[in-house]
Amino acid sequence: MKAFRVIGSTVVVFLFLLTCAIPAVSQTGAQGGGAIPKTHRFQPSVPPNSAEATPRADSANTGGLSSSAMQQIETLEQEKQSRTPIQKKISSRLIYTARMLRGEAAAPGIPVLYTNLELDEQNNLFVDIKAVVSDNLLQKLRELGVRIIRSEPNYRSIRAFVSPYQLEAVAGLPEVKFISPRSEAMTVGERTDLVQRMSRGRSPGFVQRANRVREQLSAQLANIQGGIVCPGGQGSQFSEGYDTHRVNDACGTFGVAGTGVKIGVLSDGVANLAASQALGDLPPTCPAGPPCVTVLDDGVAACIADNSPTCDEGTAMMEIIHDLAPGANLYFATAFTSIESFAQNIRDLRTAGCDIIVDDVIYFVETPFQDGQDPSIVSTFDGGVVSQAINDVTADGAMYFSSAGNEFNKDGGESGTFEGDFVDGGANSHLTGGTVAKFGTTAYDAITFAGGPIILHWADPLGGSNNDYDLFRFNSTGTTVLDFSTDLQDGTQDPIEGLSGANAGDRIVVFKATAAAARFFHMVGFGASLAVTTQGAIAGHAGSTGAFAVAATPAHLPICGNPLVCPTGPWPNPFDGTNIIEPFSSDGPRHIFFQGDGTPITPGNFTSTGGVVLAKPEFTAADGVAVTGAGGFPNPFYGTSAAAPHAAAIAGLVKSLDPTLTSNEIAGFMTNSAIDIMGAGTDRNSGVGIVMAFQAVKAATAPRITTLSPLSGDVGTPVTISGKNFGATADTVTFNGTAATPTTWSDTSIVVPVPVGAANGNVVVTVGGVASNGVLFTLTPHITSVNPNSGTVGLPVTITGTNFGNTQGSNTVKFNGTTAAPTTWSSTSIVVPVPNGVSTGNVVVTINGIASNGVLFTFVPPAITSLSTNLGPAGTAVTITGTSFGPAQGASTVKFNGTAATVTTWSDTSLTTTVPAGATTGNVVVTVNSTASNGLAFTVQDFAFQAALTDITVTAGLSASEDFTVNTPDGFTGTITFSCTGLPDKSSCAFTPASITPGANTTTTVTMKVSTTAAITTGVRPGMFGLWLPLGGMGLVLAGMGSSKRRRKALAMLGTMIAVPVLLAIVSCGGGGSSHTTTPGTPPGSYTITMKATSSPTTHSATFKLNVN
Repeated sequence: MKAFRVIGSTVVVFLFLLTCAIPAVSQTGAQGGGAIPKTHRFQPSVPPNSAEATPRADSANTGGLSSSAMQQIETLEQEKQSRTPIQKKISSRLIYTARMLRGEAAAPGIPVLYTNLELDEQNNLFVDIKAVVSDNLLQKLRELGVRIIRSEPNYRSIRAFVSPYQLEAVAGLPEVKFISPRSEAMTVGERTDLVQRMSRGRSPGFVQRANRVREQLSAQLANIQGGIVCPGGQGSQFSEGYDTHRVNDACGTFGVAGTGVKIGVLSDGVANLAASQALGDLPPTCPAGPPCVTVLDDGVAACIADNSPTCDEGTAMMEIIHDLAPGANLYFATAFTSIESFAQNIRDLRTAGCDIIVDDVIYFVETPFQDGQDPSIVSTFDGGVVSQAINDVTADGAMYFSSAGNEFNKDGGESGTFEGDFVDGGANSHLTGGTVAKFGTTAYDAITFAGGPIILHWADPLGGSNNDYDLFRFNSTGTTVLDFSTDLQDGTQDPIEGLSGANAGDRIVVFKATAAAARFFHMVGFGASLAVTTQGAIAGHAGSTGAFAVAATPAHLPICGNPLVCPTGPWPNPFDGTNIIEPFSSDGPRHIFFQGDGTPITPGNFTSTGGVVLAKPEFTAADGVAVTGAGGFPNPFYGTSAAAPHAAAIAGLVKSLDPTLTSNEIAGFMTNSAIDIMGAGTDRNSGVGIVMAFQAVKAATAPRITTLSPLSGDVGTPVTISGKNFGATADTVTFNGTAATPTTWSDTSIVVPVPVGAANGNVVVTVGGVASNGVLFTLTPHITSVNPNSGTVGLPVTITGTNFGNTQGSNTVKFNGTTAAPTTWSSTSIVVPVPNGVSTGNVVVTINGIASNGVLFTFVPPAITSLSTNLGPAGTAVTITGTSFGPAQGASTVKFNGTAATVTTWSDTSLTTTVPAGATTGNVVVTVNSTASNGLAFTVQDFAFQAALTDITVTAGLSASEDFTVNTPDGFTGTITFSCTGLPDKSSCAFTPASITPGANTTTTVTMKVSTTAAITTGVRPGMFGLWLPLGGMGLVLAGMGSSKRRRKALAMLGTMIAVPVLLAIVSCGGGGSSHTTTPGTPPGSYTITMKATSSPTTHSATFKLNVN
């Protein structure tokens, strides 16, 4: 027993040490942390009130939001603003689900929601963690009970299960940038919703009839295969696309089978690859073969994690390729593990040597608006990594095909896509924190066919959105919120919100915060139909610049029983211009706004008028074709998932014809030979049309010129034409339509002299009636004469010669290197004015980059021979005589010692002008189109006077004078007047003499007198107030003396006789006291005075100080 205890202890210690060693994981690539457990979807224990029996009165309006809806949105927006910094690092839908799992309300006033997130059996959340991945972080996560499924350090990504009780603890780790629900994907093969959406009212018994037709089809195929010389399909089943795309003709005529080409496939998985191989529908696994199959990642684990009903869409896609291109080597890697793994597997397929790669998967988080994701971008969802991988491998020379998608199209009537500029929803859409978008006439878009998820994107860069948008799902009456996504966008997050799904009748609301800018946005309901829809369903990596998006058209049987909706294919006949796409095939175009590094394509404009619009899809190919159905996969195989491998296989056939063909050349053959269907030319539903194997291969077999040597020459010059498919015997070579006679001819090289009568244009080789591409050949231009061969700027010159071409186009004429602008152009004659800035040198004509001989042209600058007068004051009329002034003035000038003059008449030999004001003695120069003439001296007659005046100090009321002199030269006859400016009020300036009119060389003394004004006081009188005191005293005395009545009466009369005259005197003298009025004079102060002497148009001036006391 003791021994057993020792052994047991040893085992425990060993297991402990082993467990401790597990976190030490290399970070050179993706790492797994264990098998993915069985998952289920979260469902609330008490469902939300999804529909009220009686709509509330406030929901009766058809356009706006109900008051209850607005109140719920405002409450949820307030909750969003209250989140802690740690909670802001978590997707809102994880926060809500974690709360419900902990027994809490999802949000204030919202007890439960239908988030539909993935959980393991212990109700741990299935998440993607964006972080700086290190061994230390992985250890921290394990210590928190996190079950790590996969880590991808290069993509800063960890996939794991996290307890709802530890969610915020994980987000609190500093290395963690964001936590979101696991990014999910889907293939775009046949889904049950496709038939249901198209067959509402499908006729009874359709399935039984379809099965009978399939049985008949299999019997027909068995009979046909025996009579086909080429392989004609492989194994137990083969695609009807073999016939409808004319692969049989391509194989039989040109012997192409894809031999030697490596084609890579990405889908869900190849779980039952061996079953298909056993039936002969796929080649053996390498190293057997070739051809053979190489599996880099079978995707079985990813399918289990995704609860996929089958895991063999990859098997079915490879079966289609093997039917059409049986000689190709096939490679497979899953796209289902994660979006980052998808991107890496694209790169791995290219590393394995695949020149053609095809997929049929889309991740719901993929951006529609950014063309890739530079490694420097830290994105919360990695929505651009797949597009970036595609753009990288195509830049390296690969071709990439992707299914356009099965989200229907605008014309099909069941689209689940809306995109356009954010438009304010109107009066009933304004909330405290923002507003909601308008869809047509309503503030919401309604679900008409249940599906999901519902995803919202808007035009901001990945990892850099600072415009906050949110997404809400309400019940059919718009009164109860059922689900919502309210992640924060404050500058470092992706522009995306998403809901798990929706029921028919539900209302989808897009909310924009007040501070957020209105952006172009894209909303899609995967598997759902919307009431208000637009074009533009193709999104994600199928919309990238590097991918060819492929639409679907049926090869044979319709997918549904309604002939008005579901078309029938032409099998066993080939496609023609009457075929149409499947109604579920996603439409284009794709509007993008950002380069892969986040740089705006049109900075500042993120609306429908900005960015760039890519024509999508590029091609259309067959679906509804026979496959083995290995692993329970549906047979026939419908959807753009079936169409994409048909297009890829055809590219493989072309590549096998000539392995040196580039991807651009192959794409050109496929594009130019496609059958145009639907709208004329390239359209948003079918692209350029149905890609055809026979026509594309035939286009590749046409003669093709790669180089000409030389690219120019004269008649008789031997030209070597290098290329392909010229054949062994001579046929036809033309120079812009003129036939030439080759001297040597082989399959890759022709030597032919330039024929007489040839003109500038394309050289074309025609073999068996099939014309090659054209390559430009230029006959060397020759100048025989230039007339006139000398002159000045603007002079029309006629250049005569040969091989100038019929029109100018991008061809040029230069005078000694200065480009001219011809007015007429023909093959033998050019008329061109001499350009500005020209100098003496050769005239050269350049045609298609080929320069002619040079002919000397002598530039004759303008020259002055005489002036009508060589002296005079400003304003004097002067006639300038000379040569090469040009026919009109234009931008030419005349200057007197640098001062520009106004010209009244202009001809090539004579100009009339006047001496400008301010001119000084010096040369007169005529400048014609920047070329200056010689100069002739001109003396500007002017008068001069004493420049410095002394300051004057004067007492107001007095005046002061000072003298200055004026000198006038001989011949100066203008009248000179004088004036002052700057004088203070009530002052003046006078001159003696007032003006001068000199007749000869004289010096005149002028006296300037400055007068001021004194202040004046008026109205002084003696005051009468002094009389009041003595008179008042006298009155008191008299009153005291009156002791009798009689005496008092006499005294009263005496007082009256004295008072009346005194009062009259006071009144007439203006009352009492003294008064006066003062009129101010010149204000005292110091003033700067300017004295001017003027003889129009010339003025001279001097300044002095006037000090007034």
